[in-house]
Amino acid sequence: MKSITLIIAALLINSFAFAEISSETSNDMIVTEAQSVTESLTPNQLKKLLGNYPTLGSAESDKDLETLLWYQNNRTEEDCQRARLEMKASFENFYVNNGNILSKEEGKKLKLLFILPLIKGAINITLAKEMYKRPRPYLTWTELKPCVSTEKSKAYPSGHATLAYLYGEVLKSLYPERSAAIDARADEIALNRVIGGVHHPSDIAAGKTLGKRLAGKMLTEAWFQKELNQIRE
Repeated sequence: MKSITLIIAALLINSFAFAEISSETSNDMIVTEAQSVTESLTPNQLKKLLGNYPTLGSAESDKDLETLLWYQNNRTEEDCQRARLEMKASFENFYVNNGNILSKEEGKKLKLLFILPLIKGAINITLAKEMYKRPRPYLTWTELKPCVSTEKSKAYPSGHATLAYLYGEVLKSLYPERSAAIDARADEIALNRVIGGVHHPSDIAAGKTLGKRLAGKMLTEAWFQKELNQIRE
């Protein structure tokens, strides 16, 4: 885990000049790993991966509104409270504090590791949202009344969905026997953003695609697999 600490330090202070680096981890290796974490998809790659969000007035856009209104008319206060609990899009909040996927002890063991997917996700989510600039659904359709806190960021893709699936794919590599439960939990987190009224269903679909794509890339990195193997031991 020492290399993770060094990578995070490099990212936070934007410098790779460390007074002490362990004999097992070279300066060049830390630079490479930090660069891998902060690597983002290009606008063309994002466009190819996510396509365009539904045009206002299209059948797909109308379906988004229909689905949002259905959940608004059928959600309970309990549904809204559950969605409110997931406002903080951290690994611990999604899979430890809520959802009953990991124990507190397991979450503590993984906390440092999951800072890396968070950074990876946040960079790409921000770039995608700023590129697409899709308004939140409640800004487009005034009949929508969110039951969770509204957001200042753009809608497409859903950041919560991206991170839920990104975290989930990494978790499945560590706990394959829990794959079905992890998938169900990621779906629940994503759907709660629709139930809460702050995302179109199409935002969720794009977030799922992006999250799985980012996780797939991280899981092919030899250095990240090394960190996962240390946790498995």
